[in-house]
Amino acid sequence: MTAMSLAGCRHSIVSKKDLKVVVAGAGIIGASIAYHLVKAGATVTVIDQEGPATHASRATFAWLNASWAKQPRHYHSLNQDSVSNWKRLQQDLTLPVRWGGSLEWFADPERQHRLVAQIAEQAAWGEAARMIERDELAALEPHVNFGGVRQVALSANDGTVDPVVATRLLLRAAEALGATVRYPCELIGTSLQAGRLVAIDTSLGMLEADRLVLATGAAPNVARK
Repeated sequence: MTAMSLAGCRHSIVSKKDLKVVVAGAGIIGASIAYHLVKAGATVTVIDQEGPATHASRATFAWLNASWAKQPRHYHSLNQDSVSNWKRLQQDLTLPVRWGGSLEWFADPERQHRLVAQIAEQAAWGEAARMIERDELAALEPHVNFGGVRQVALSANDGTVDPVVATRLLLRAAEALGATVRYPCELIGTSLQAGRLVAIDTSLGMLEADRLVLATGAAPNVARK
């Protein structure tokens, strides 16, 4: 989702001619950042210690949503924008996104009652969310045992995506626009001159860089040289 916030970027983001950016991390976040930066005009190199989508991206649940749990409202709005941008990316890059919606319910009556109120709030915020009754539920998912629950929340805009395939397609699109992807390539350190970044030290050698984007998840940051 964070990477998708770059989807609306303009060429003015890359204010310096031939801005050189190294993106450390070839997961879905790094891949999306690289694609949108190179599309905006930057010279981009993606590096990864192992390869595309080898850790968190491979294990993600891959649920694209702006559901009741996305609070407060401004965070929910960010998620709505993200879902819209996924739909645009799906068309641009032929991403394997499935827009089947999602169903949610709770066995606990008190929690289920709160869910009804939360879905009403989502609908007021412009989300295609509503409570559906047993008859419609049986038509949608006839083989699921809902444990006697009378109503279930349907979020029709939700989707899923294969994160590994999506990562590889984003990197391939970035490469087609001129980006370079290098792996296995370990980020070792940074080189500064007069307090400004000038290069990135990697296991494959030095890379000239004006900016470094860390998209390494929980991996530790590198020390400055």
